[in-house]
Amino acid sequence: VRVRQRHEFADMGANLHANFVERVRVRQRHEFADMGANLHANFVERVRVRQCHEFANMGANLHANFVERVRVRQRHEFADMGANLHANFVERVRVRQCHEFANMGANLHANFVERVRVRQRHEFADMGANLHANFVERVRVRQ
Repeated sequence: VRVRQRHEFADMGANLHANFVERVRVRQRHEFADMGANLHANFVERVRVRQCHEFANMGANLHANFVERVRVRQRHEFADMGANLHANFVERVRVRQCHEFANMGANLHANFVERVRVRQRHEFADMGANLHANFVERVRVRQ
């Protein structure tokens, strides 16, 4: 009996131990599964946060690059506008100067012609007076 009881108690003990070990293994699997799920959830959350920051930085960089390109383009456009305005101004000044010099030339020529006419009138008047004086002199001499 004693030997049989020893064997039965040994079997019972072995079964109890085996059941205990199995329950420990199951509980550990569940705990490790929970730990793994938590680790994965934390990892995923950290990845999402990092990606948010990276995408925010990318967006900020894209916007900064866009703003810089707009500024450069505007500088070039304003420089072109300034060059065009200056070229138009210079052209208008040249045209005005051409007209002014043409008017000055016309005035100078008109003044010159007027002076020539006055001088010729005086010279012809003098010539006429001389001719008349010579005629009168010849008439007197002949008389």
